[in-house]
Amino acid sequence: MPGRRAGLVGLTLALALAGCGADADRGVPDDGVAPVDTAQVAGGDDVQREWLAQVRAEGLDLLLAPGFDGLDEAGPVASFGQPAPAIGESARWIDRTTPTALLDSALAALAAEDVAALARLSRPRDERPTLDEDDALDAERRFLAPAVQPYWRRVVSAARLGEVSVRPGHAPDEALLEVHVGGAAGAYLIRLRKRGDGWYLAG
Repeated sequence: MPGRRAGLVGLTLALALAGCGADADRGVPDDGVAPVDTAQVAGGDDVQREWLAQVRAEGLDLLLAPGFDGLDEAGPVASFGQPAPAIGESARWIDRTTPTALLDSALAALAAEDVAALARLSRPRDERPTLDEDDALDAERRFLAPAVQPYWRRVVSAARLGEVSVRPGHAPDEALLEVHVGGAAGAYLIRLRKRGDGWYLAG
């Protein structure tokens, strides 16, 4: 048992150190904020698979939920305890027909501080029929927190000037919104994924 605890401590430290080093390579804007997935962020699934393999190698499978494959939307660590309370859906319509239409819908929801709509930008109803308070907190962190407001102000300004272009992504179901914000940042790249007939912000 002491050996297992030591292994868990070592794994935790390794993950923490890996996280600290990753930010330097992620193309974070010059204000240090990257609230949405970008083109520079790659290999997330591989990292989670490596994490899962190490957990199993340490003999810590009992800490994982049955059938857990390390690729849960919420991240590699399984969630335990009571589920978060559900929240109501927004009445706001999100236009997913094109990448730029989705951006327009996102900025309208942002201006209205519509948390439920912001949460739905990256969560298809067929995959997540009901939103909960965890989804709301994630949306607030990504769109409404004071630290990310400078990022979104630049995106809004660029969108109003028409300084947004669409580039192909790394896969057929991906697209990149290139938001030309100028200054030291140059451009922000926001990655979208097509699911079914609509576009969604990459998680």
